[in-house]
Amino acid sequence: MNLFKKPGSPFWWGSYTVDGKQHRFSTKRPFSDKTGAMKVLAQEYNRHQNEAQFGQKPQISLQAAMDRVVASVDGKTQESYKTSRDRWLGQGAFNVKGHWSLDPAMPLSKLNQHHLEDHLVARSQEGLKANSIIVEVRFIQRVCNMLAPRFEVNRDLIFNKPKPFAKTRYLSDEEVQAVMNSLRDKAPSPAYVKALDLMIFLLNTGVRLHEATALEWSAISFPRKTIEVYRDKTDILSLIPMSRATEEVLQRLHNQPRPFENMSRAIRILRTAIDTHCNTNATIVRQRGKATIHTLRDTYATRLDMAGVSLGKIAKLLGHTSIKMASKYAQTESRDAVAAALAVLDAQPKVA
Repeated sequence: MNLFKKPGSPFWWGSYTVDGKQHRFSTKRPFSDKTGAMKVLAQEYNRHQNEAQFGQKPQISLQAAMDRVVASVDGKTQESYKTSRDRWLGQGAFNVKGHWSLDPAMPLSKLNQHHLEDHLVARSQEGLKANSIIVEVRFIQRVCNMLAPRFEVNRDLIFNKPKPFAKTRYLSDEEVQAVMNSLRDKAPSPAYVKALDLMIFLLNTGVRLHEATALEWSAISFPRKTIEVYRDKTDILSLIPMSRATEEVLQRLHNQPRPFENMSRAIRILRTAIDTHCNTNATIVRQRGKATIHTLRDTYATRLDMAGVSLGKIAKLLGHTSIKMASKYAQTESRDAVAAALAVLDAQPKVA
């Protein structure tokens, strides 16, 4: 090991050889701190010795680690990962004053529990919703898990997450009718006809929007009145029933290559219609969540539950892997409790 002065540099430089490879670097310590420079030199020398002798894993920066994870996926998942990465590192749209972020050059192994706790506090103070914070925490957890086999990672991290907001929003019959009427009023326009057909289909099948737009005719059986839907989130194939309303929509669309194609404008129209007619009550939005196209799926599931279909069957129709995932749609116990309470209250003597 050797310390030396490099022309033009205000810092001590160090050099050493491990396994026949020479390493030269700046200690970032000024000439007045030779003791500190020797300490840095010794630490780096020991690190390379450990890597050579014991197979100790190399370091990787947060930026490089997150970039690897972003590049490992595609589509909507990649877009979500990019947003989380930029939030963590304060890049892009999140490179603003007051936004809490981490140093992109910091080694991933230096990520500690304080960083994670500070992140939760800062994001809450910024007004970010719990579900969005959870997405960011899951991303950094994914980064650590994915990079751990090849790079040095802090194995003691605990990825605490805020309690998620359980969205229980579904549309009432009046809301459904209001949205449909607004689309029918402009139905001569092809885009509005498409939007109405899409709404009827989603409301009667409970499929996700991207599952509907990816649907092929080969997955539809008119004789059996069934539709096969591939669930990319769980990698399973679901069989769902074709209601009369669904069949009428599909029969109308049978002259085109796929049931729902070129839907961009129709989707925008449907999204606007739902927002216009179902999100005017600020109290409902705050307590139960904002109504979106996905709310049609929740409405489908809630209607089944209110009709007495078991949660197990609802979970199967939705493509969920467990009943627990469908439990938010449960209304049966609440209705039974209400009915029991009414029976008792109505039997009480009237008070003058």
